[in-house]
Amino acid sequence: GAEASQEGGGLPRSVSGGEIPDVDLTQVPPVSTWIHSPLLIRAAPHVPHKVDGIKCTATSQLRVNKVPIPFETDLFKGVAMIRVANLSDSPKGYFKGRNRKLQVAIQGQFKKKTRFDKVFSGQEFYQKIPSLPPKRVVDTVFSLLSSKLPPTFLQDVFADKPFFLSPLVNTCQGFAVEKDGEVQDVAGLESERWAVKENTELLGDEVPRNAEKRRKFFATASNLERFHFDPALHYTFDYYQHFMDMNSMRFVVTSFLGFDVSGIIGKQPMQLSMAKNMDGEGYYWNFESWHKTLMEEEGGEQ
Repeated sequence: GAEASQEGGGLPRSVSGGEIPDVDLTQVPPVSTWIHSPLLIRAAPHVPHKVDGIKCTATSQLRVNKVPIPFETDLFKGVAMIRVANLSDSPKGYFKGRNRKLQVAIQGQFKKKTRFDKVFSGQEFYQKIPSLPPKRVVDTVFSLLSSKLPPTFLQDVFADKPFFLSPLVNTCQGFAVEKDGEVQDVAGLESERWAVKENTELLGDEVPRNAEKRRKFFATASNLERFHFDPALHYTFDYYQHFMDMNSMRFVVTSFLGFDVSGIIGKQPMQLSMAKNMDGEGYYWNFESWHKTLMEEEGGEQ
């Protein structure tokens, strides 16, 4: 804990993974019970969630691709619209003609006033990544991706609990701040290709109305720390990506460079969407995905 925070070069202690448990495979239900096979999609068991008002357990699964999922944690209450490509029930209209592999739109209210620079999103691993490519390959991948990553991006892939994290408001492609009674449909409209409509007017004139410019604006620490999430308002975060195909576990960097991630990360899940408080207060939400191939090594555990 304490030593790890020093290695992080002054990063908040929670980045070093203090509250991330080790993997417990006994907490993963049998593959035969997975409703979205080859994936198990659930709320991470180390983060207390309620879904539809019912407390989640390790065997509770999330039904994605259909309708928004109502959820609540100690820090946030809202809904999650999750769409995963290349599954038997993936919404064809949403993914057609797009390279996207995943979309998660989260909408709801923060339970306490929180500065923008305290809420980060990204990927955390439960244990060391056993089969990382050589450091120079990893560095090449990050340099190829650097134009798409904000300057506030934090990563340590070689840590005991590896992570990639950046502020939620400059990670999401769509962002809306709305009052009671004026909240858009988190599932989106077919006429808009199910996109979250960017709306930052309530943040004042200096915040750009354009999503790309808003992300650049909030890539600066001094801008992030001047804004707060207000419990009286409703926030929508639309996140989608075209690198990681959850169904095949392939990470596609470019058309000629890709990796089979299941052979790299070992027996642990990946997050579909996560947001955490960087002062160690916990998670706003944390939805994870296990892949069948992760469970099949060593004699085919089923």
